[in-house]
Amino acid sequence: MPPPEIISQGMATGAFLLIFIILTMGVRRFFINRFHNKLMESLNTLTSNENQRRKDVWNSVKQSVASYLEKRNGKMSLRTLKKDYAAASGISNEGTRELRDALKELSMIPEDAEQDQ
Repeated sequence: MPPPEIISQGMATGAFLLIFIILTMGVRRFFINRFHNKLMESLNTLTSNENQRRKDVWNSVKQSVASYLEKRNGKMSLRTLKKDYAAASGISNEGTRELRDALKELSMIPEDAEQDQ
């Protein structure tokens, strides 16, 4: 049988770990809720609105973002966020590439052909 000092040290360590885990979870939940509430109060600060196009795009999706954040209550899966980001990034890159190709084709049209139409 181990000496009583080792048993008491083991019990103290176990109690410390239990209290630490409980406090960590409670404090984390408090800060997550606080962050979520601040985020919901200041939705316009999520993105910069430096030009009219960005303002228009933000105004078109702002309500969807707000309802999604309210529905999820600040709890989001990192896997889902990465998947959504990859999808949005792919759409953005594809649209940018198509726009560049269209502008390149437009620049190749001779000016005489443009004036005839």
